[in-house]
Amino acid sequence: MPGYDFQTISTKAGSVIFHLAISEWLSSPLLRKLVPAFGTLPSNKQVVLRNSVMSTVHAAITGGFKHLPYFATSNALGFLVADSLLMAMYVPIRDWKLTLHHTVAIWGAHNVMVAGAGLYFGNTWFLMEVSNPFVNMRLILHTLGHKRSLLYKVNGVAMLVAFFAFRIATIPIYFGLVPHMRTGEFFKMELGPIIKFLFISPIFCMLNIFWFTKICKGAYRVLYSSETGSELFSSIKN
Repeated sequence: MPGYDFQTISTKAGSVIFHLAISEWLSSPLLRKLVPAFGTLPSNKQVVLRNSVMSTVHAAITGGFKHLPYFATSNALGFLVADSLLMAMYVPIRDWKLTLHHTVAIWGAHNVMVAGAGLYFGNTWFLMEVSNPFVNMRLILHTLGHKRSLLYKVNGVAMLVAFFAFRIATIPIYFGLVPHMRTGEFFKMELGPIIKFLFISPIFCMLNIFWFTKICKGAYRVLYSSETGSELFSSIKN
């Protein structure tokens, strides 16, 4: 059965171990070397930064290997399990909204693997991950106190562009379902994938639109403020 063969299960297990290793053992030395100020931060902020590094690696792998849907899904499932374990261990990254997101995502990813047609639409979820490194970088820079730096602002613009390209512009792909629904082929799938396509995916689309409007408002405030906007535009012009 798809999703339950040895190779897929071992990939999922390896992904859990890999992401836990990044968070617990590899991210701290890397951050200390790149940003010496990391060692002076309170433990709660260090936990947040370590988690952001792990999330960035996951997004890069999942988004980069979206053309290998079984591998990308297995990697994503491993990350979701690892991140859920870390949220249970550390209070600073504990968030009921993220817990709900992970629960729905685990269920959705499972349905993607067991339904052959699910891999096509699951790929739109993997495309969303391409924008996440910029989101994580924003959090990292903000936590390190670089909210007013040029890098923070440039990353914000890149985040806006990537978010639109990989989360908003891909929404029309979802409507490729319509011809299949008209012929009745769509409803020949199992109940899980049908629920995902009819309810979960539209909810994610609406959330992405909501977040994108908030990002646009934030970008407008930053780019058109008297100081930061002129600094950014002059650097781009040069």
